[in-house]
Amino acid sequence: MLYTVIKKNSYQDSINLMLLTNSINNLDGVTKCSIMMGTDANKDIFRNSGLMTKDAEAASPSDMVILVDTEDEAVVEKVLSESEKFLNDLAVKTEKSDFENVNSLDGALKHFLMPIWLSFPFQVNMEQMRLKKRWMLD
Repeated sequence: MLYTVIKKNSYQDSINLMLLTNSINNLDGVTKCSIMMGTDANKDIFRNSGLMTKDAEAASPSDMVILVDTEDEAVVEKVLSESEKFLNDLAVKTEKSDFENVNSLDGALKHFLMPIWLSFPFQVNMEQMRLKKRWMLD
């Protein structure tokens, strides 16, 4: 039986959804699964793969469409749970960054210019840096 779940206004990157679909298709009890955004192009893919439903047809481009072909309705709950977990794990990974935001000239000097400045073959003392900074501000 074909089950459709629409997550309204839940944009996800297509690469992430392909990875998620591959993962879900490996679950026991899933005959076939496809998870994509509700764009017209993706609806064509649903049609061509035999997974189109009325609910999927009505989805908007900003909706995430989860189509699951399974004989056991409990498998759909497992799919939703695993999908949620997968997407939450992605959200946690994207929150962490090696980059630091800088909102001032001091921050830029400290984090970006200082390492470059200190890579020159001579030593630079902090007073020279302060003079350079004042000169740049004037």
